[in-house]
Amino acid sequence: VRQSLQPRVWVIDYDVRPAARGGGARSVQPSGRMMLDTLRAQVNLLLEIASPYDEVVVRITSPGGSVNDYGFASAQLARLKAAGLTTTACIDLVAASGGYMLAAATSSIVAAPFAYVGSIGVVAGAPNVSGLLERGGVQYVERTAGKHKRSINVLTPNTEEGLAKFEEEIREIHLAFKAHLLQHRPALSEHIDTVSTGEAWLAMQARDKGLVDFLCTSDQYLRAKRIHAEVWLLQPKQPRKAGLLQALERAAQAAQLATERVGAVVGRASA
Repeated sequence: VRQSLQPRVWVIDYDVRPAARGGGARSVQPSGRMMLDTLRAQVNLLLEIASPYDEVVVRITSPGGSVNDYGFASAQLARLKAAGLTTTACIDLVAASGGYMLAAATSSIVAAPFAYVGSIGVVAGAPNVSGLLERGGVQYVERTAGKHKRSINVLTPNTEEGLAKFEEEIREIHLAFKAHLLQHRPALSEHIDTVSTGEAWLAMQARDKGLVDFLCTSDQYLRAKRIHAEVWLLQPKQPRKAGLLQALERAAQAAQLATERVGAVVGRASA
């Protein structure tokens, strides 16, 4: 009974930016594999503990990336919706291309007015250095089995047939992208080609195109939810550092802070 009266909102993050670290430590960008493994674990957990009264909010910050990675991530979020859970994507900065593919797999999309969304298109390419090798007197020999084993080349000259096949593969991925959007946002069916040109829009513009449902920040959205629900953030457990390593890091940060303070004092004295 209590659960039906006090629903829960589970928050998970899919943020491809390097994590902010204090003390002058170098920011480290999360790997795609780590993010996918984390998302899979979060979805598996939610399918075990979430009730039909709960909601899952996914805060997405991503300009896109590999179609395989984002297709897999979208399939994970689709599992939640298929299980009957309400899912909401919150976009504060950007969810474009693969990032929008991920957002579209939720029940509704909330975005800050100036967030970038859309970019429903596909881009692919590779450098070709065959001319450079030829001028250097280097001959690269390659043989393939299978007519379309390699459609685009890097070390050998490209062929018209290969380039045509490459463009066909890109078009097929684009068609699959649009089919994904129509599956999760069928209201786009009347103008799917208009919004699938590869353009990105501000959320305030994208709402009129049916790409966004509501305009507000994730903070606003979650704060409003707190009135009637408990809000929980799901995040991976940070590995515990060894005692000596942790002590050394703290000492280094303290020394750096002291150096900065001394420098500021000297600067004032010189002025």
